[in-house]
Amino acid sequence: MKSPIDDDAKSDGLKKLSSSEKDQERTAFAMAQYYAKKAEIEHKYYMDLAKAYAQKAKTFHDVGITSDSNQRNIPEPPAKKVKQVRKLNGYNLFIRTNYEKLKSGNGNENESDEKPFHILAKLWSDLKDEDRQIWKKRASELNDNDGIAKNETEG
Repeated sequence: MKSPIDDDAKSDGLKKLSSSEKDQERTAFAMAQYYAKKAEIEHKYYMDLAKAYAQKAKTFHDVGITSDSNQRNIPEPPAKKVKQVRKLNGYNLFIRTNYEKLKSGNGNENESDEKPFHILAKLWSDLKDEDRQIWKKRASELNDNDGIAKNETEG
């Protein structure tokens, strides 16, 4: 776009400008062009942004979300999975039963919890097969009584 300020000023009543005034006019004109272009770019940006928000609003509308909080038709979140409780086995019953006895008999509360489990694991491995079968049978009986095993061993 050509500046309205010509080097050859016409004699239509305008006074001739000095070179510094012409430079100032050209600078002002260039700045006006720059800000006009910047405004055009920003306008396009905000129009695109408005279109994007309109699309999101349409998506929310399609899902059933409205601005009225009483009329929300948001799908229910999936139900939490129920944690399946493992069946009690002979080893676990042996550990649960003897852990508190071993811990209370030790008397040293600052000692880590790992040491009693190492001791109990060693005791379990040293048990005869007949004794292990007794623990397994007790665990099986407790499992058959629908969860009573947890209550009896925790108490």
